[in-house]
Amino acid sequence: MEHLFYKQYHGDNYVSIYLLEKAKDDIMILGGSRASHNYNASLIEDSTKMSCFNGGRDEMIFYYSAATLGEVYKRTVPKVVILDLIPSELTKSPGIKLALEHMATVLMPFAHRHPDLLKTIALADDKLSLKMWVSHIYPYNSTIAGSIQNGVTSLGHYTVKGYEPLSGVIDSLTYKKSVWGDISGKELLNDSNAISKLNNLICLAKQHQTRMIITVSPFYFPVDFSNSASYLSLKQLAKENNIELYDFSHDPRFLKKPELFYDDIHLNNQGATLFSGVIATIIRENKGNNIVQ
Repeated sequence: MEHLFYKQYHGDNYVSIYLLEKAKDDIMILGGSRASHNYNASLIEDSTKMSCFNGGRDEMIFYYSAATLGEVYKRTVPKVVILDLIPSELTKSPGIKLALEHMATVLMPFAHRHPDLLKTIALADDKLSLKMWVSHIYPYNSTIAGSIQNGVTSLGHYTVKGYEPLSGVIDSLTYKKSVWGDISGKELLNDSNAISKLNNLICLAKQHQTRMIITVSPFYFPVDFSNSASYLSLKQLAKENNIELYDFSHDPRFLKKPELFYDDIHLNNQGATLFSGVIATIIRENKGNNIVQ
């Protein structure tokens, strides 16, 4: 089952396999679904003349990015790390337990090769490491169908350097409010553990002289983060560590532009092409100082 798992050559697990086992790219993009769908790695690579891989993965929260980047640094040192965040990822949200459980399921197949991932997996359930010790098969129980599909057949979705383009546009006549609800996090308390991990990640990047860029990629509807404790903490961390922070949540180039969005938090391929050009310009300018836009 482990052999079959690592034979995958497309699909979500392949993105994680490449990120954890193979990636040595100059630019690495991390985050959840907004990372995987909003950043065209090939375009960024062509524009900057630096190799680029998009390691974003659907339904993954910040803890996944922190854990995987920590493993990446054991093998290679990227020149640029782009971390895509929704500030509310750094809060104690009501759905955090379910999100942690899903993340643990994704990370478990890698833990035998990358034992430090067990610390992150334990956030979902501290008994999981015991189950994995008792049974080497246990981490792969939910991966069989995906491993066959993505390792033996050509069925399923493909990514290009980790980027998964979305097709389709928003119907502005019927799409009047966010299908994701309030994602500002203004009513939620900070997750002190997540804030601490982000600070450690920033320090790790600085130790390796990696240029870290934190981004809040575009939304279709404006999202007001001004009263969000997590957003204020994010800005403070960026300021204290002289880290670039770019907030595109109110960028007029994207706001209420239905032709650029698949849904209200994910860009379609046309939108991702435009946004990736913006990101490539930021990388090329190499300002290297704290900017909040």
